[in-house]
Amino acid sequence: MKQRLTIAPLRLTLLVAVVAMLGGCGPGVGGTGTGAPVSGGTAFGAVAAPVCLSAIAPALRCPGADVMTSAIADGTARTVFVDQGTGGQTTAQFVGNGVDLDSRCLALRFTGEWGVINFGQAAYYGTVLRDGATSRQAARMTVAADLSIAGAPRLTVELLATDGTSLSGRLVLRPQAPTEPAPVACP
Repeated sequence: MKQRLTIAPLRLTLLVAVVAMLGGCGPGVGGTGTGAPVSGGTAFGAVAAPVCLSAIAPALRCPGADVMTSAIADGTARTVFVDQGTGGQTTAQFVGNGVDLDSRCLALRFTGEWGVINFGQAAYYGTVLRDGATSRQAARMTVAADLSIAGAPRLTVELLATDGTSLSGRLVLRPQAPTEPAPVACP
């Protein structure tokens, strides 16, 4: 227990130092929300930020806190989550600082990049395309990580329009199994 108490302040100090360094790197790095605008996130005023410095980082395949800051800024290795209930009606693929979410049964596809607005409101900002639509709509995907089960993180995600209207409802996602069975048909 005593070892854990001494590691926590060290990690916090390291995290604060990394955020300070990234903020000082100028446009494009964005640890403090000072980076370049997020593609598709201009409707929200979002700027790029490294997902590996976020609260959801432990659920992804981010480099450890002991690596160089450029590796943290590069984001997560490919990580795939699927819906909790069926394992295939909704799929979210996280790569780098971006995400592609495909919900077959809701007939929508979201593509976004991790960013922040107002120096702290972090989410994936991007666009959504609904089946039958001819243009993409600005949207953000909020993400909350549940790390209470060791080795089995859960993500609760929700797609929101610029006015805050839910486009998807809350979806609970789990890591994709190495040999995932075929998804069940949409209800």
